[in-house]
Amino acid sequence: MSKFEDLFNKKKEAAPVLDLSKSTAMTKDEFKKLMEKVPDFKIKPVKVRPEEIKIKEKECKEFKLTKKELRCLKNSQGERERIYAYMDPIPVEMRCV
Repeated sequence: MSKFEDLFNKKKEAAPVLDLSKSTAMTKDEFKKLMEKVPDFKIKPVKVRPEEIKIKEKECKEFKLTKKELRCLKNSQGERERIYAYMDPIPVEMRCV
């Protein structure tokens, strides 16, 4: 009976965490040796069912100009108005130089 209990009562040992924070690799060979120590984590890909996929049939409105923006572009011959008007950093006395 004790063997039977031992089988079911065995606890899995926690895998030690690999600490490479203080290791430095100066050459490619050293780097490869360090990378061999890093375990490969097996991650299952997420399965997507065809019913879950939704496709928008409408065109995206993010890239369309609004009527107000179109009017402004027509009035300004296709050039957009600058949002920020910065002052000229060159003093008036130095502009002729």
